[in-house]
Amino acid sequence: MGKILVVGLCCLDVVNYVQKFPKEDSDTRVFEMETVLGGNAANNCTVLGQFDAEATVLCAALPNNDPMLEKLISEYHLNVIRINREKNRVPISTCIVNLSNGTRTILHFRGDIGEITAKEFEEKFTDLSEYSWIHFEGRNFDELDKIIEYCKAKIDKNRCKISVELEKIRDFDWYTKIIPLADVIFISKDFSRNLGFNSMNEAINGFVERFRLQQTTVIVPWGEEGASARIASSPSIFFEPAFKPEKLVDTLGAGDSFIGSALYFLNNRNSLQNVLKNAVKVAGTKCGQRGLRNLSLDIIHDQ
Repeated sequence: MGKILVVGLCCLDVVNYVQKFPKEDSDTRVFEMETVLGGNAANNCTVLGQFDAEATVLCAALPNNDPMLEKLISEYHLNVIRINREKNRVPISTCIVNLSNGTRTILHFRGDIGEITAKEFEEKFTDLSEYSWIHFEGRNFDELDKIIEYCKAKIDKNRCKISVELEKIRDFDWYTKIIPLADVIFISKDFSRNLGFNSMNEAINGFVERFRLQQTTVIVPWGEEGASARIASSPSIFFEPAFKPEKLVDTLGAGDSFIGSALYFLNNRNSLQNVLKNAVKVAGTKCGQRGLRNLSLDIIHDQ
């Protein structure tokens, strides 16, 4: 298999660990605070890199010379293809992790870094032959369809697959142009519920029917309930229950861990059932520890 290219956000996460979630207009003691690398795409690559660092490539719009961001990218050993931004502020997420139950709450400051344009992507990737999987974090709403269409024109569709994550909820139907272009779509629980689907199976069948999908693989992770998937050409739905750690510690990045590990096994052409099985294991393992680095992957197997 070739390399996996992940396109999306790389930012800073300032993570605050508290004993209980703060009340509005109150003072709350933070017991520990750390600054880590964040952003869905960067998190995907942090997990992917623990399976195969050499085959993982992140493409992100980044400010020039942000010392903390550069330090963390180096520490995480990420292979990054940059779309440089001059004198822009790095996006920052302020995260609250409740140590009593492991929940996370995120306040995201977007900064002023513009999204990657189709022109920038085309200039940076004149040759895509080294990649066998290209994954897009569903953001860049105005240009993403053009970028995917460019990729589809450049790749061998039998060798390289394209996937998209649908997580960002907006008050316009940006995703309608994207869904028919992807080989695989990952649909979050919040995104599904926003469209009126209240279960994994409702979401999977609803997307297949609403968009008249033929060959697309639809994958729906649903947190503590597990994950389901379906290949549109078949009525069969695959399901895997959630993998629960001994103690719930920190759920920040669990969904990104699921997608990152799923990409690895999809790229290695595992069965869809095995993709789900391993992805929920990785996501559950992550929930039993702080952060995304140094995950225990010895329980994971290709199949």
